[in-house]
Amino acid sequence: MGRLHHLKETLPKNIEESSNYNNVEFIVLNYNSADKLDEWMRDNMMDHIKTGKIVYYKTIEPKYFCMSHSKNMVNRLGTGDLLFTLDADTFISKDICHYCDKVFSENKLLIGKNSGNICLRSYFFHKVRGYDEEMVGWGKEDKDFYYRCIKCLGMRGGEFFANMTEEIKHPQLESRCYFDPKFRNMKRTRNYNGNIMRKRTRDINKKSYGQGVVYKNFSNISIVL
Repeated sequence: MGRLHHLKETLPKNIEESSNYNNVEFIVLNYNSADKLDEWMRDNMMDHIKTGKIVYYKTIEPKYFCMSHSKNMVNRLGTGDLLFTLDADTFISKDICHYCDKVFSENKLLIGKNSGNICLRSYFFHKVRGYDEEMVGWGKEDKDFYYRCIKCLGMRGGEFFANMTEEIKHPQLESRCYFDPKFRNMKRTRNYNGNIMRKRTRDINKKSYGQGVVYKNFSNISIVL
């Protein structure tokens, strides 16, 4: 939501960097963005959409951006055995796909984390039922998910691809401006989410995750998650 200016830089570059690895798809989720993301994708990414390198989804339901719900939704839409949650402001290196394939094939119980980018096998993402959507605003939802996987599923965590991603530097306000106004205070929401982590009594998310209606590759046929 509101990150077309970043996606214009990262998506073409990331497709180029991953061109030496054939078995990859980029799920791009338009989370009701109002910045002409549809138009840019049509004008610049249709060749990749036609080949299946990119799968483009749009939801028109959210009024505000929700980190945990959007991450759950986009991960539910991924079809691969390995899921890599990649922020729109993040570049990947040309070696990362081969590296993740090798490392996560050798040990299926690994979960990798670097900033907000998390990689793990799809089976375990759904086993723990995604990110906790009670968490609001910015902060802690990725750490909470990461440590729940380790605690609940016995996974082994680490920064396995720490030097293989690079973020576009931008003001923190840019990360918060599309949140519900009640949750734009970063200190308040981090404390709120931190309390959820500290008081947690269950590790598997018992509630729904990533639910909503999406439209695939500019189709007008709705898909209900």
